[in-house]
Parts: sequence; C-alpha cells; structure tokens
Amino acid sequence: MGRPILVEPPPHLEGLPRDGRGYLVPAETPWTDDGPRLAGLDPHRSVGLAIRRACCVCGFSLAKGSLVWRTLAQKDAARTRVHDPYFSVDTGFGGHLSCMLYSAFACPYWASSAGKLGKKSAINPGAPRGTRPAVLGHRDIVILVHEDSSRPFLGPPGSNATEPLFGYIELVGDVPFREPQDLIERYEAAVAEDLQTIDLTAERRYWTKPDEDKLDLLIGEGLRALEDKPFVRQVLYNAEPRTAYQLPLLD
Repeated sequence: MGRPILVEPPPHLEGLPRDGRGYLVPAETPWTDDGPRLAGLDPHRSVGLAIRRACCVCGFSLAKGSLVWRTLAQKDAARTRVHDPYFSVDTGFGGHLSCMLYSAFACPYWASSAGKLGKKSAINPGAPRGTRPAVLGHRDIVILVHEDSSRPFLGPPGSNATEPLFGYIELVGDVPFREPQDLIERYEAAVAEDLQTIDLTAERRYWTKPDEDKLDLLIGEGLRALEDKPFVRQVLYNAEPRTAYQLPLLD
C-alpha cells in the first residue's frame, strides 16, 4: 500500500480504482494494458471530461456556475497571479476544490516541498513543486480548438495533430500552502461544500482501458457538436489561432 494520508478521501471519490500501491486513480489518468499510469495525463480523457464539464479527479460533473480549480506549482501559480489572472492556458482540465485539495494530500509530488515531476513526465519533466504551490479557482473554463483544419484535433501520431488546451477565465480563488497539513480545515470545509452540489447518483465520467471505445465515441460526438455551437472568443496561443468554446459541449 501507499504511504499514510492525513485525511480520508471525500465520499465522491469512493469507488475509484486504486493502483498497486493503493493510491486512488483520478479520472484524467492514462491507462495501459498493465493498468493506470499515475504520473501521466491523458489528453483524450481530459477532452472527454471537458465535453461533459466533469472533474478531472472524481469524474462527476461540475455544477453550473461553480468555480473550476486546479493545483499549480509555485512558479506556475505566481505567473498566473501576476501575468495571467484573467485568462490562462493549460493542458489539463480542472475540478472540484475538495478533489484538488485531496490530491495535495495523496500525491507524493504535491505532498512534499522537495517534490519533482519525473524526468519522463509528459507534463513538465523534472519540474519542482516549490515551497509555495497553490490551488487556484477560476470563474469558468473553455476548450481551445485549433483553427487550422489541416491540424487534426487529437489526431494519430505523425498527423501534425494539435494537443487539447483549456482556457481558465478569471482567477477568483487562491489557496496557497506549504505542507498538506496547512489544508486540513480548508479541505474539510470544501468536502462539505462540494457535497451540496455533487449528485452521487449521477453517471461518473470515468474510462478504464476497456472503456476507451466509449470514450472515443463521446469525443467524436462532442467535436461534432462544435459545428452548431457559438464560440466564446478567438485567441492566439504561441502565435497560433485557437477558438474558445464554452463547456459542456454536450449536456
């Protein structure tokens, strides 16, 4: 089993699979024939969650009008506060505050100020957590789709595909911490708050390895829905045009 965790997981994480060490496996985690790979982030699952506007950890829908939270390392959090408080871009989808805070207790990277991402990390190889990471809350989130039709969205290797990106709109919540112990009271309050809006009887957006055909069908349906969906804005990201669409793509 994994190392001891200071808090119990929130009720909406009950039923999630666990890896061989006993860690809960978030909804955004890639799966291989050998099982989940907790150090990774699967863009297909991120898009599937975005299509339904569902939390990247528990897979339950984010309530309409609720903040969208994400956990950032010290440097990334500082950059967002100073340079990008009204619109910032990330490759990962967000989630509930209680889910993000629980991850700070459960994930070895967030749980230690000495934490570093692995050199094989697909997110930011070798990046340090820093001494003052934070869980940031945003008023809303959009999906950014490349405007060049020759750049297929989530295309196969070698197809000059574009990776999914998400735009976080207006930073309005900021929960910095040094050690997970700093978050216990805030975590307990967040669990109580989130349980008022999470429907535990609803479908959880979660796909293990055998479910990937269903995930592909959902992504296809979601991308087709863009044809009739008005866009929020057009932005340049790394000098490339992207169109921002409001979420969910499918209700």
